[in-house]
Amino acid sequence: MSHLHSNKGLQNPDQYAFDFGRPGGANYATAFEGKDGLIMHYGLDDAEISGQLGAVLPAHLADLIDIAVATYMSDRLAVRGADASDWHRSVQVTIPVRRIDLWNSPEMQHALTGVLEFLTEDDWHLRFCQRPSQFPRVAETQHHLFGDQFAGPVRVSLFSGGLDSFAGTAAAIATEPQSHFVCVSGVTNQRQGERQRQQIRCLKRLEPASLTHVRMACWLKRADEVRQEPTRRTRGFLFLALGAVAALSARADRLMLYENGIGALNLPYGSAELGVMTSRSVHPQTLDRMGALISLLAGHEFTFRNGAVFQTKAMMCADPALRSLLDAIPLTFSCDAFPLRRKGPSQCGVCTSCLLRRLALLNANLQHNDTEGYRYDVYAPANLLSDRHQRGALEMHWQVARLTAALSQDNAWAGLVREFPGLAVAHQSLVGQLVLPAANVAEELVSLYRHHCEEWNRFPPSSWVPSQRKAA
Repeated sequence: MSHLHSNKGLQNPDQYAFDFGRPGGANYATAFEGKDGLIMHYGLDDAEISGQLGAVLPAHLADLIDIAVATYMSDRLAVRGADASDWHRSVQVTIPVRRIDLWNSPEMQHALTGVLEFLTEDDWHLRFCQRPSQFPRVAETQHHLFGDQFAGPVRVSLFSGGLDSFAGTAAAIATEPQSHFVCVSGVTNQRQGERQRQQIRCLKRLEPASLTHVRMACWLKRADEVRQEPTRRTRGFLFLALGAVAALSARADRLMLYENGIGALNLPYGSAELGVMTSRSVHPQTLDRMGALISLLAGHEFTFRNGAVFQTKAMMCADPALRSLLDAIPLTFSCDAFPLRRKGPSQCGVCTSCLLRRLALLNANLQHNDTEGYRYDVYAPANLLSDRHQRGALEMHWQVARLTAALSQDNAWAGLVREFPGLAVAHQSLVGQLVLPAANVAEELVSLYRHHCEEWNRFPPSSWVPSQRKAA
């Protein structure tokens, strides 16, 4: 039984019951029963952990998956208010688990809520009860004859299907072709899953020692029948948790991910923007907190590492490995709203993520490999786009103008931190993760933002901003 409460009146029911003892779907379908009698189900298929990795899922890792999915579904259904006064939520969730002693320990409670509260800037109150044991999932029971399939070094990484994850994985394979690569994908819709499969086929042309693709699907049935929260900041927790489970099942003690530094640090795009409005899915502090959680769970050190944190997206796209797989670029996606729920192109073309993608490919001289698949073309004359569709460019220019001013100061790093105080938290985490002197990390971040500003100024939509608004 699980209950979700929000501190606001919602159109959705404010209380849900989670029934983990009901089999259905690929492995199980959990029922939500609202106060108005609305029954919903979400599904999870994690069978490929055992099927692809030859590992039976132990109770504590099966619990982690349940917790990640339950908090993600709760996050989706607890709709925030429209303004700052209604933005903050207080979420209470009771989740059935197998190892109730483990999850009720103060250390585990602290680690869990620490990750969730940093990601969402909400109050999370997690309670646990005993999960029924008569309906184990396939991943918990399926034994395979060949359990130790990796004879050499294993590299486990998240594989979203985005341009960054594809480019980063390609570069890693080209650098270490003798390694065994395990790419872990969370799949929330069919179009995403198909694109991921197509990309994996392309990566195999680089001929690594082996390349295993582990897909775990998660979906909410009849999702269009209720109002949902669009920010969904716990997606980061869900996918990092799934990746960690796969890595531990493959006997690895690190999960790699590849997200350009501009997207990972994700500075605000406007002076009034709340911190949570910018995603923290792979922020260095998130990776620190997730590392502490999984280390506590596993009983030994486990780390998360972003292999591209000091690179812009354009720098990632300039890697020779990607240039050998040019036909795969249109298979990748970057849009915040991918896939668009309409016929035709699957990416909007005008959100900040689409703009960052297109400026990256332009600066890497790969723009001709990415000409279709956008609903709106930012290379068309600006007057063909409405003010609403130019908003992403205006937001990016706002950010670049402030970065440029900060970088022009005598002490560029101090200027960046004054303008964007959140950088100090990222800097501290990176010093610990990379075991580098603080001055070196600061220098790398200054270089990252200098490159980004130069790339933006070479991008045609930067000229959209009217002169009287450039200094606003």
